[in-house]
Amino acid sequence: MKISTGSAFLILLLSVCFSFGQESRPAPGPGPLPVSPPPGNMSLLPGYEHQRLRGIDSDVGQISKKDGLVIRYDIGGMAGNSAMSVSRETRAPLVWSKVINVGGEDLRIVYFNDGKIIATFERQLANFFAHTGKVEAVPEFLMMVMTYIGEDNFTSSAAKPPPFPEELVSHKRGDCWRARPPGGISLLEGYEHLACWGIDSAVGEITGKGGLVISYDNGGSVGPIIKQRYQNGKPVLPEVKVNGDTLILIWYGDSPRATFVNARANFRTTVKSQDDLVDFILMVMTYHSPVKLGAKDGKR
Repeated sequence: MKISTGSAFLILLLSVCFSFGQESRPAPGPGPLPVSPPPGNMSLLPGYEHQRLRGIDSDVGQISKKDGLVIRYDIGGMAGNSAMSVSRETRAPLVWSKVINVGGEDLRIVYFNDGKIIATFERQLANFFAHTGKVEAVPEFLMMVMTYIGEDNFTSSAAKPPPFPEELVSHKRGDCWRARPPGGISLLEGYEHLACWGIDSAVGEITGKGGLVISYDNGGSVGPIIKQRYQNGKPVLPEVKVNGDTLILIWYGDSPRATFVNARANFRTTVKSQDDLVDFILMVMTYHSPVKLGAKDGKR
């Protein structure tokens, strides 16, 4: 059977359109690529390793650990926006979709009821994929993916939030006022921030329409998390490098806690659902510490 030049071009065009925005498959090659650091200077949780794979028209690879999460990535112009395209094409019902500004760029995250989660940095078209089977898998995914910084990503200084009008309001803490969130935190839609008077530290709350309340106490005591950080001189709590500081995030039942070690910035909340926990992690991880890693660990 002969195929005309026009038909062949149409078949090729349809093939390209179908593959754009889909997760790329590794290209065959003579073996694994040399060991290299994770893309975008990502910070990995303990036990996780990065393996770069051979891509055809984008950068592909995976981050994984034994008996743990496997995160695949597909980065580059031809990778497309997988969070958008898969949301339209998958048969699995969408559980939630969230967009948050990270370092001046929108990060779109979608989660399906079959456990699949996809995160896309929409300007750089950096896509991350995983299937989550355990409750702690989604926080682990977010803690690593949100440390991604592309080569042309904006710096924190270029992504300062717009000034909020100051307005005194009556609160259980006393006089509080609406102001920009601490550390340039990006707020998800429906959330607002109240700063309050503290004795020896900066205190306040981030609240959402759904009832989630994130309290913070920044710049004062080191907080209970840091005191539990080491056993026999070795770190025992999950930690990643975020915006020039070390973030420790743990949760006891329905009470997650987060501390930026050098800034002594402490955040806490009580969650009623996975959705609440995700909101907590997404917003807290956009905090930019005023005390960088050059300072002594946990000390000023």
